[in-house]
Amino acid sequence: MQVDMHNTDNFFKQKSGVTLKNVKKLKSLKSINIANCEKVDSLEVTYLTKGYFKKNHIDLNYPLLIKGGVSKWPARKIWTDEYLKEKLKDTDLNCYKSMNLNDASFMQENVQRMKGSDYISLRQKEQEKVLSSPHIVLDKQWVNYDGSVYQLGLEFMTHDILPFEFLTKPKLGVSSPFYRLYLYKNAGTGWHEHPNDEYIMCQVRGSKRVALLPTKKVPNYKKLYQDLQKNDYLYKPDYFNEYEKNILVADVEEGDALYIPPHWFHGVDTLDTGPGTTLVYSFRTPLHKIGNFRYPSVKRTLSYIIKNGNKKAALGYILIAIASNTASIIKKISNTLRKKNSTVKFGDY
Repeated sequence: MQVDMHNTDNFFKQKSGVTLKNVKKLKSLKSINIANCEKVDSLEVTYLTKGYFKKNHIDLNYPLLIKGGVSKWPARKIWTDEYLKEKLKDTDLNCYKSMNLNDASFMQENVQRMKGSDYISLRQKEQEKVLSSPHIVLDKQWVNYDGSVYQLGLEFMTHDILPFEFLTKPKLGVSSPFYRLYLYKNAGTGWHEHPNDEYIMCQVRGSKRVALLPTKKVPNYKKLYQDLQKNDYLYKPDYFNEYEKNILVADVEEGDALYIPPHWFHGVDTLDTGPGTTLVYSFRTPLHKIGNFRYPSVKRTLSYIIKNGNKKAALGYILIAIASNTASIIKKISNTLRKKNSTVKFGDY
């Protein structure tokens, strides 16, 4: 597809009250007073062991800022704009001139398909202030929930990524591939949650600020979830006032990684305005969390499956939930017997 670099706005049509012009000015964390929030725990990657990470973060479902987590990745030197232009020249990407929003209809109406080399050239232009090309799957093949297959031929890029020494044999996630690339410019992501799978956000280039809110600490989960889906909070400067006491914030600098557990609402803003590169690494959630009814999103997912009439899927999910809740009880007893010395207790998050 040939792209007119001088008139790309013609590709983006406005069909609702939310326009491309006002979305460019919006920030996910603008309505949050950071001074009222706690910081995400941080630890230098050289001190992070497999046992510590599993027991204090994965098992407890608690986020962690991993300082220097990807600082030694070859990708940090290799993935220059010139390299990306060459390697993505035959790859079709989705380009958005806005932050990543939960409003699927708006995003679909305002998407432009272009070759990766054209996107990188567009991103280099000074007049382009906000751009995003998310969810570029690097796995050799990934089958999406709707049966569509992602096979972009970009698995060679994973050779520039080092394995995490603090993870023990991670398994492929339920709803996410191992590797997803985000190529952006001054574009954050609206508040959302992952109902399953573990995520590590890796900053290869550029810096971001991430705010996280545990769903277990939300008094009215259903209302907050619906508001976030509609992006209502973006237009209300005091929207998060009542939640700030439970919000954790992390500034993820270039070379850092952030562990984002499932069942945490989170929003992302950039801390700089230049081109940035984020690699999201995903892996499977342990059994004691994946279908645990203490998380509102598990109940929401089951309700959705039942309402859509898929009895086989509903039965499968119920069986997973039974196994998950049983595993959680066993894990809680085990943690109590071991008398873990931690500020975070099992089941708090």
